[in-house]
Amino acid sequence: MFLESRYWMINFGKTGRGNIQAKGADISDGTWHSIAATIYRRDGRRYTKTFTDGKPGEEKDITDHGDINTTAPLTMGFLPGSVNQAADVNIADVHIWRTPLDENTIKSNACTIGIPDDHPYINYLIGYWPCTDGSGSIFRDNGQLAHDFEIHAPGAYTWDAFSTLICPPASSFLEVLVPSGRDIPQQIFSWLRILPNEAWQLDGHVWVPSLITTK
Repeated sequence: MFLESRYWMINFGKTGRGNIQAKGADISDGTWHSIAATIYRRDGRRYTKTFTDGKPGEEKDITDHGDINTTAPLTMGFLPGSVNQAADVNIADVHIWRTPLDENTIKSNACTIGIPDDHPYINYLIGYWPCTDGSGSIFRDNGQLAHDFEIHAPGAYTWDAFSTLICPPASSFLEVLVPSGRDIPQQIFSWLRILPNEAWQLDGHVWVPSLITTK
């Protein structure tokens, strides 16, 4: 997987057959995105398909491009000799599975951090690297195989803390996460220690409970 212009891609190559690239979506907007690629068989052929934030992208036939068996180490981040320009990205919450996830599962978990215990493919998880260790020289694998990534850098490196949400809520759900005008009456009644009558049909809710105490 790599960046090309403003888009991410997944590339499959084979000596003598060139490369095949499946295109993902534009992710160069300075915010977090969930990207995924599946490899699967259909009607005797093998395909790959991209997903960005749970939405399906490009599908490509990769039947004639061998397999992904290799003696090269699994690498995340900078790959010497194969880039024109280093990508300015942060990587977190990396999952690898040994079976293709269905589109519904990819969509419903696109903004899920970590691996829920009830994940329908939990028994097919090969590795899970949060990449938020905060110290040390490895990205710890929280999967069953415990294949930790060793961190290599051309010089000394430090861990930087960040306060942004890895998966911020969708704008369509923001209204349930912040106060709105309909909450004002409920909030005032709470401060005045008045129990609203159900007949008033107030549909707001209290964000800051009253701190007034009575004897």
